[in-house]
Amino acid sequence: MPTGVYERTAAHRAINSAAQRGKRLSADTKAKISEAQRGRHLSEEHRARISEVQKGKRLSIETKARMSKAQRGHYRERNHNWKGGRWLDKYGYVRILQPDHPHADSQGYVAESRLVAESVHGLLPKEAVIHHVNGDRADNSKGNLLICTRSYHTWFHERMKRKRVVVSPAQRARLLKRAEGRCERCKELPDFRGLMIHHKELRKMGGSQRIYEDTDLEVLCGVCHDLIHGLIDK
Repeated sequence: MPTGVYERTAAHRAINSAAQRGKRLSADTKAKISEAQRGRHLSEEHRARISEVQKGKRLSIETKARMSKAQRGHYRERNHNWKGGRWLDKYGYVRILQPDHPHADSQGYVAESRLVAESVHGLLPKEAVIHHVNGDRADNSKGNLLICTRSYHTWFHERMKRKRVVVSPAQRARLLKRAEGRCERCKELPDFRGLMIHHKELRKMGGSQRIYEDTDLEVLCGVCHDLIHGLIDK
């Protein structure tokens, strides 16, 4: 048999592949290989060569099926990418694994903002929307969350797109912190509509360009706000 270094041809590879086909490594052999590879990492040059060789190649349907079968059951705690059930989705929202929550998605996850809000106000209806006051969707501190309806949330974001903003996000955050999560009139916790910023002087009197001070505004629950505007009877 020839000795020394020689180049392996396609024929060599085909013969070796046929010889190894169907064979499985024993548990002892796998353990030895794992122990020998522990702590070893590929160099950047080696990674670059592998990437160049694999560029443009596509996995066959059979290979994809084998990979899928091998990974079956390796989810959540069994997956090497497991982050403890907390992850940041593509929209910037933090999601927490709560499969028993009534409003969990198909994967069993719930927005962290909803869980934080519900820790204060109890279970919220599914249609309730949690707004982030400072615009940071990953900041789920209690003072940064506003519970509102979907229509109000849409209106608020449309309002923020305009140049004429009556109440800035920073001022809104100050007012909500001042109210400590309760209506400043009835001192009760708000319903699912959340807390609202009320202008003591009618906005049509002051104009949309007017700059309102904190003393010109008060934080109200939906019920008190509707009472002031005559939307409901006392």
